[in-house]
Amino acid sequence: MFWESLAVSLVAAAIIGGTATVVARSRRCNQERRIVRYLQANTEDRPGKQYLSIKSVAQGIGIDANKTTKAVDRSPIIFRRKKDENMIGLYEEERSVYEERGIITL
Repeated sequence: MFWESLAVSLVAAAIIGGTATVVARSRRCNQERRIVRYLQANTEDRPGKQYLSIKSVAQGIGIDANKTTKAVDRSPIIFRRKKDENMIGLYEEERSVYEERGIITL
């Protein structure tokens, strides 16, 4: 009797933990997707139109600025502007041919 209730408890805990993990991951992906869609609609690949501030994006999609910053930091497709870390966009700044890049292997 004891072992059966213990097994049921462990299975229930595993199901609840797995569900919580999936829900948290889907919320993070949804936040990132909303940021990308907002940036696609409000930025262009032209000088002066490539970046928006994190605060304006957060207000535009209705997410807290801290959550927006965390989503930007996790995303491989959202870039921060090198001159101003509070500006984000989908278009990476062009790099100078003289910029330090490290060792390039062919």
